[in-house]
Amino acid sequence: MEPDPYRDDMSLVLETSRGLVLLCGCCHAGLLNTLVHVERVFGRPVVAIFGGTHLISADADHLERVRQRLQGLPLRQVSPSHCTGETAFHFLRQALGPEVVRPFPTGAQVDLGALS
Repeated sequence: MEPDPYRDDMSLVLETSRGLVLLCGCCHAGLLNTLVHVERVFGRPVVAIFGGTHLISADADHLERVRQRLQGLPLRQVSPSHCTGETAFHFLRQALGPEVVRPFPTGAQVDLGALS
């Protein structure tokens, strides 16, 4: 963990009956930092992540840290978009499985009730 200078980063957390859903804008503060902050503020784990994860330039070591962290969560769905990058998308899909990691293209709709 280290301080992040980005002040323009925004994410939205939805409290659902199934758990916390994280909607990331671009995750400039870092996905791991964002997850730590959300769990500290809400006191519950995240069960789904949607949006940009800013992993497009992540190296293998960082992707491995992300994998370890995400595998420790009760994730039902991870749907990364734009700034995730193809390499990170395929890495996450292989690590967490295609039933969990699915594309999230522009205009996609989400049924939060289906996260059961």
